[in-house]
Amino acid sequence: MTDTPTPKPGKVLVPAEELRGFAAALLEKGGLGPEHARTTADVFVWAALRGVDSHGTARVPAYLELLSKGLANARPEITVESSTPAVAVLDADRAPGPVALTAAAEEAVTRARTSGIAAVGVRRTVHTGAIGYYVSKIAEQGLIGIAFVAGMPNMGYTGVKGAAVATSPLAIAVPARSHAPLLLDMATATIALGKIRQARASGTPLPEGAAATGDGTPTTDPERAVMPLPLGGAKGSGMSLAFELLTSVLVGAPIFAAFHSDDPEGRRHRQNALVVAIDPAAFGDADGFTAAVDATLATLKALTPADGAQGVFYPGERSASVAARRAGEGVPVAAKVWRELTESAAGFGITVPQVRGSPGRLGTPGGPVPRQTTASAAAPGRSAVGARPGRCRERAGPIRGRAGPMAVASHEMSAPPAGLGSAPAPARALRLPVRRRTRGFRRRTVGNMPNKIVDNLVGLDLRSTGTHSGRAQCRRKPVQAPASRPSSTRWCSCGRRFCAERWHRPSGWWRTNSPSSSVSPGPARGRR
Repeated sequence: MTDTPTPKPGKVLVPAEELRGFAAALLEKGGLGPEHARTTADVFVWAALRGVDSHGTARVPAYLELLSKGLANARPEITVESSTPAVAVLDADRAPGPVALTAAAEEAVTRARTSGIAAVGVRRTVHTGAIGYYVSKIAEQGLIGIAFVAGMPNMGYTGVKGAAVATSPLAIAVPARSHAPLLLDMATATIALGKIRQARASGTPLPEGAAATGDGTPTTDPERAVMPLPLGGAKGSGMSLAFELLTSVLVGAPIFAAFHSDDPEGRRHRQNALVVAIDPAAFGDADGFTAAVDATLATLKALTPADGAQGVFYPGERSASVAARRAGEGVPVAAKVWRELTESAAGFGITVPQVRGSPGRLGTPGGPVPRQTTASAAAPGRSAVGARPGRCRERAGPIRGRAGPMAVASHEMSAPPAGLGSAPAPARALRLPVRRRTRGFRRRTVGNMPNKIVDNLVGLDLRSTGTHSGRAQCRRKPVQAPASRPSSTRWCSCGRRFCAERWHRPSGWWRTNSPSSSVSPGPARGRR
């Protein structure tokens, strides 16, 4: 028995400090200065530690793209304008949000120390990230932090067709003495855009009333969903509009009106924010305030939990617990994200930190992860490479011809999901038969490979699924070949069952050398 945490299949565990340094190195190579790179990486790792993976290190590739395309200014000239001691406006000059809002939070704390309360507006920044980070930094100083953000319209508005307002977030942090600070970090949308992308990647249906199509029609299909719906209907959309007035309009950089105008510049990505810091000492005894906060939180937690509830929690309590655990165990990073990070690191010549777990083909710093081809390598209910059942991890283009479509891909063979049968024997390469340029043959997918051994050739009969274009994917339901036809059941790395020998066989095409094959040379069986 070991205390070493085991990452979930398809994820790696990276120590927080190493992940922070790795992300900072990538951002610095992407163009940011060393200090700005460290600040931005700290925001990402903070979110990842607290379990907000959609705003964690998954944002690094997106920020690298923003920097490479010039949408974010890697060398901004940030200025602070002020006419009164308690108020300032920070012009971010299109700096990344973590850089601009961190500076705004520091400015707000400094001014609140002397004025009791301070508000700093931020204009012309790019993607603010997890705004809970900035108010948490204010709470660490013993002050109350409040922040609003307004951005590009990407959410519906009650009674309006299509995207009208932004998923403008709100964050409040209140310091305590013996408890973790209260941290309320929420958007005005029912669901975050990142959650829609995650559902699309996993094929998971969305909750009812959470998202809509481009014309505003509610849908639970992540493939059709393009925007979230406002939280609480008119309440959420009204809050978003109010935040636009309290941020963008207040600092002289309106987004909403420009976006819905004929000005092409109105569609250029940008965000504005308002950061407020309140010093409890200006209202009385600061120590007495934190003690009262502790008493309030303790009273809440002492209330009787509802039936079926795991406990009573205040905002930010569970994410603080997750952060404490991940700080010791390591931060889990999804396979796709880790693959993108390591690919970027390879391009920049950056050393990849040591990790635990197998994220797929790029899970270890030394190179690709060796393929796992035995059933013993797989955890129960998972494939040997840790891919999620229900989504094929490999991508392959279909090949069409008179024999019907088929697909060639380097799928790893693995154990079946629990309850769907016994594990197969280790996979063996299948031989691609000689086939010259017949009608419909797509050379771009296979190239000149007649008589060549193709590692783990996978045949997918796509005719019954109606998939005749785009990527070839495994069936959603297990394939069972008719008893009258020879078959060899195999398991793809995505956990779906397919048949390696269910080829159409006019003229004797598509013979395979599957280990369990019972096919012997003979007359063709003809097209099914």
